[in-house]
Amino acid sequence: MNLFKYSGFLTLIASTLFINYSVAAPTKGSQTFEFNLTVPKNTCNIQVVGTSNNIVDFGNVALAKLKSDSASGKLKLPFSINLSDCRSTHFDKNYITIDGNFVAENNGYLDDAGSKTFAIRISDKENAVQSDDVFFNTTKKTVWDNISENEMSKQYYAYLMCKDGMSDCASDANIGAFKATFTLTYVSD
Repeated sequence: MNLFKYSGFLTLIASTLFINYSVAAPTKGSQTFEFNLTVPKNTCNIQVVGTSNNIVDFGNVALAKLKSDSASGKLKLPFSINLSDCRSTHFDKNYITIDGNFVAENNGYLDDAGSKTFAIRISDKENAVQSDDVFFNTTKKTVWDNISENEMSKQYYAYLMCKDGMSDCASDANIGAFKATFTLTYVSD
C-alpha cells in the first residue's frame, strides 16, 4: 500500500511536469505577441506670477520716470515662471522659450509700437541696465534651460526701457496705454 501511495505521488509529479512543459513549450510556426509602452512628452504647466497670475502690471508710470529711470534699469517689476504638474521628472533637453511682438528698433517687446520710443525687455538679471546684453529677443529666445525637478520656479524681471542709445524717452509720443504680450512655450525634445 505504501508503494501505491508512493507510485501515485510520482505519477502526480510526472503529470504536473508534463502539463507545465506542454503549456510552456513553444508551438511550431509563428507566434504573435504585443508590447505595450507609453512614452509621454515631458510637458509641464507654466504659470507666470507677477502682480497677479499671468500679468505683470506696471500701473501708471509718470512720464518723468522715462527721463530719469528707464535707461538705468530702475523701472522694473519682478515676476516668476513656475512649472507644475510635469508628466515626468526627466528634463534632459527640455527648455522654455519666449516669443512676442519684438520691435527691433525699440529693442524690446510691444504689441503696437506706433511711434513709441520704449519697450518692455525681459531678463533674468536683477540689476540690468540698457547697455547690458542680458535681454531676451528674437535670437536669444531660450529663457530657461537645464530645468531640474529641484528648481521648478525661476525669477525674471520686466524692464520698461528706452530704445538703445536713448537715455531720455519722456516725450508726448509715449503717453497713453500700451501692453506687451508674451508667449512662453515649454519644449520637450
